[in-house]
Amino acid sequence: MSGAESASSETYGFDANRGVQAAKGPDTLLEQSGVDGKDPVPAPPASQNHATLVREIKAAASAEMALMPKVSRIMLYAHGDMAELIIAHDYPYASKAIIETLENFNRLEDAFPNVNFEHIYTLSKYFDEKVYPDFTDVNA
Repeated sequence: MSGAESASSETYGFDANRGVQAAKGPDTLLEQSGVDGKDPVPAPPASQNHATLVREIKAAASAEMALMPKVSRIMLYAHGDMAELIIAHDYPYASKAIIETLENFNRLEDAFPNVNFEHIYTLSKYFDEKVYPDFTDVNA
């Protein structure tokens, strides 16, 4: 028996003796045990349309913004189950802004458990809303 041959009756990958692609075995432990890799529970359907979601997040975010005096602007972009927030702030560092606003944004995220939030922090003096034409101003 050469090094290319195997003691197993099933070969994996390219079989040099046949010159063809051989049968491929299961890739994952789940497939090896006979379970397919698909999630048995389907993802819940989006319960809200895009405009409604934007309106509800905007209302909640503007309420939280009143509690954050050094946050000058929050811009929102929602798509699917994602919501991107750009936070323009007057804190000396982004890490300070994150620490000071964490509790407020946690309340916002708790209000929308099926939405994944992404926060982007920028200093107010560097923020230009023209760069983000698809975003909705939470303040407006």
